[in-house]
Amino acid sequence: MIEAWKRKRAAEGLLAAFRGGERFPALLFWKVTERQVVRSPYEARPRRDRDELSAYQGQSILQQAADAGTRKVSFTGSDPILWDQFGELLRFAREVGLLTEVTAWGPLIVKKADDLAQAGRVTIPLFGGQRVHDAIVVGNRVYEQAIAGLRALRARDAAVTLEFAPTRKNVSEI
Repeated sequence: MIEAWKRKRAAEGLLAAFRGGERFPALLFWKVTERQVVRSPYEARPRRDRDELSAYQGQSILQQAADAGTRKVSFTGSDPILWDQFGELLRFAREVGLLTEVTAWGPLIVKKADDLAQAGRVTIPLFGGQRVHDAIVVGNRVYEQAIAGLRALRARDAAVTLEFAPTRKNVSEI
């Protein structure tokens, strides 16, 4: 109970630091979780972190950010859609007037396409063609799943951006 209170206060304190007459950032990048479905050399952990915020704490941060003048929040993570209440958090951000964008990896995009289509923009990391992408990102048919996710989002008229990180392994395919 005390630890939960401390985490809540820490989150509130983070945003309070920007209020004392200072301009609040127009764009807030929020790493929602470090969980991921696939493994890439650019991402973090496969399991849930016990320190992830509750939906209430997340909504509190979004409300404070909107009240302080933030205009847009970019949800990142390793894969933010793995967070249990992510759809709820995304809807709340839109309700308080924040523009939103989400970075999502391939495997869950089709399943979560309805929620993701509500975001202002969805970014999908791709690292080249199928052979190169699947060699860089460890998972089962991750390239196919990313392309299926892209198609599912486009079918819902969602704005989609493809993201890549040039390396020696993929520079010829970008």
